[in-house]
Amino acid sequence: ADVDAPEDLTLAMERVLDMFLATAESLQQGFAQVPLGGARQWIELERANLLACIAYAAEHDYPVHLYAFAEFIDEHLGQTGFAEDKLAVQRSVLRVARRHDDRPREARVLLTIAQMEASTDRYDQARGHFSQAQEIFAELSDRVNKSECLRGIGVVGYLTGNFQQAMRAYEAVMTIQRELDSERGMAIAR
Repeated sequence: ADVDAPEDLTLAMERVLDMFLATAESLQQGFAQVPLGGARQWIELERANLLACIAYAAEHDYPVHLYAFAEFIDEHLGQTGFAEDKLAVQRSVLRVARRHDDRPREARVLLTIAQMEASTDRYDQARGHFSQAQEIFAELSDRVNKSECLRGIGVVGYLTGNFQQAMRAYEAVMTIQRELDSERGMAIAR
């Protein structure tokens, strides 16, 4: 940074992002052939660098790289116990989705964040994120995901002893699932 011109640093960082993205895509395509352990070993070895690339991509507005990295690493972070890293990645994606007014992505990320918060006993935050996601899904006329958000609100209500909230949420889920003619969805809500 002290020696190179800013535009040279930008180009160098783009090459780093491209290199990590190409490797991640190669591993993603090869998961069927490559032993899963080998892919996980690479992710664990490069986790700090991948997280740094994600932070850089979010801060410097490289949404294509950010979204691809997040999708690639998301599942592995959750499976390997790095819940806080997974939340940080999702929050980065949320900031960029909002910056680009990408409402469908914003809603999906809010739902993912809410589910993670609920699973880590952060019920107040989860309730808020489920509600935000549910409102966006309603705007988008996405009843399936709106129902999923309401189900999450119901779970949070149940787990926190707010049974009226849980009942209202599950009744709304039942209404949507009935409209969707989903026996499975109604059964889950029951």
